[in-house]
Amino acid sequence: MSTDQRMPKVTAIVLNWNNAPDTVECVRSLQAVTYPNLDILVVDNGSTDDSVDHLREGLPGVDLLETGANLGYAGGNNMGIRHALKT
Repeated sequence: MSTDQRMPKVTAIVLNWNNAPDTVECVRSLQAVTYPNLDILVVDNGSTDDSVDHLREGLPGVDLLETGANLGYAGGNNMGIRHALKT
């Protein structure tokens, strides 16, 4: 049995809106998870502050998806889910 069959891919989607410090802290906690097939995706939900720059600086190597507008909680997560299913 391959690793993929024993350990299915899991994508943790973290939604951000104008609160990069909390998002960075959340992602750093997820990075400590020992599950071997975990991806982390940060979705910036149309922040109007400097969140995107702060996230890129504070989370190098983490996938960051920008919605371009505030899609609400469900809309931002749905965009993240669609992205995760493609990868």
